[in-house]
Amino acid sequence: DGVNSGEYGSCLVDCSGPAAFCGDGQVEPGPETCDDGNQLPGDGCDATCQLELPPECLGYIELKETDRPVSFNDGPGKVTKCDAKVGALWYRFLDPAGAALPLVAPSIYSCGTDAPGWMQGTYPAEADGIVARTVCFAWLGDPCTWSVDISVRNCGKYLVFKLPDVPECALRYCGAPL
Repeated sequence: DGVNSGEYGSCLVDCSGPAAFCGDGQVEPGPETCDDGNQLPGDGCDATCQLELPPECLGYIELKETDRPVSFNDGPGKVTKCDAKVGALWYRFLDPAGAALPLVAPSIYSCGTDAPGWMQGTYPAEADGIVARTVCFAWLGDPCTWSVDISVRNCGKYLVFKLPDVPECALRYCGAPL
């Protein structure tokens, strides 16, 4: 019919210049969330010009045990789990465990262990990237008897945590709602 639709590889409707397309290096509002000048996936902007999640937001291990949330407390001498072999990998808390590490010290024997772990500071914003935080393990009235350094990333709709092995046994990372 001779009408230029302005689609990929053609000119603008009035033929004053080329039509925008994914991979031209210009973010077109609406259909594109990024445009890095190519259509190669794996570089932060995919082949359809949509932002890609960082690898840690995709390659995490799920923590969703029913005895991991701060609300689980069965007292001394009962369930006593230990995160001794977590191996400094990326983890995501999911229900029923919660959605994140708690930001206040849980009571002793919470989370299915003796000394429950909680995160000092605040959760990062998505734009913050990977941030450093400290996890403390509360024991006998001391909110930070042991501590470890962790990394945290906000993946937009959820958080992921790079958690090392705990320094002693009967210490565990707790889960809490956001």
